[in-house]
Amino acid sequence: MEKGYEEAIGLYDRAIAQQPDLPEAWNNRGGAMAGATLRDWQSCNAIRRRSHPMIRL
Repeated sequence: MEKGYEEAIGLYDRAIAQQPDLPEAWNNRGGAMAGATLRDWQSCNAIRRRSHPMIRL
């Protein structure tokens, strides 16, 4: 996971802990988590393609 995403998720976690009924914090935390997951998935697939050129995901 990229450092920017990790940092953002941590900051949103702190905001949610202080104010759990803040919908923007929940929404933005979800967006950061989705971005991090997509980035990790793309990185894994790029490694697979380099290691096994016949695999196309």
